[in-house]
Amino acid sequence: TTIDCSTASAAVLSSKDLTISGFTVRNSIGRGIVVNGAFLKASELFVRNTAETGIEINNGMLVLAESEVRDTVVGSGVVIINSDAVIVSTTFRGCEGADGGGIFAKGSTVIGADVSFVGTSATNSGGAGWFEDTRFVLKDSLVSNSSASSQGGAFYFYGKRVSILHNVTISTSSAALGGAIYTDHDLTLRD
Repeated sequence: TTIDCSTASAAVLSSKDLTISGFTVRNSIGRGIVVNGAFLKASELFVRNTAETGIEINNGMLVLAESEVRDTVVGSGVVIINSDAVIVSTTFRGCEGADGGGIFAKGSTVIGADVSFVGTSATNSGGAGWFEDTRFVLKDSLVSNSSASSQGGAFYFYGKRVSILHNVTISTSSAALGGAIYTDHDLTLRD
């Protein structure tokens, strides 16, 4: 199934649980998929060429697997607010946001494995990801060619939660402060 749209709000907007598989959203002048206060389970989801956020989850839960989010222009690949998220075997490619090119998360818990961030960027901080008061655990993943104008070429961490990067490769990332990582909260790096 493909949705090729030019809506100003969102291609898919739901306040009920939503399961998506083998689905493409493209060419939205707004956001791709927005879920408020509900559960989004997505596999083999492809979100491309959205003018704003690819996927946004508010006060809910996201499970994203074997998917690709690419070429978002303004609002990050995935926005996670006051929610729990599990992201597995997913690629963020060419996503851009003011903060957090690939992922923007606030007041959340985000667990990821086998995630790739390729060519993601932020006009402010966190080229691949921006995390405020968020527990972020990432394992067996890759960040390549990410950048931020200000802080954290790959990742920006702020707030009171602990984050863990385990077997994460960061290559060719840049920022004015913290070319790879900028943090002001507890961070554990493991091989």
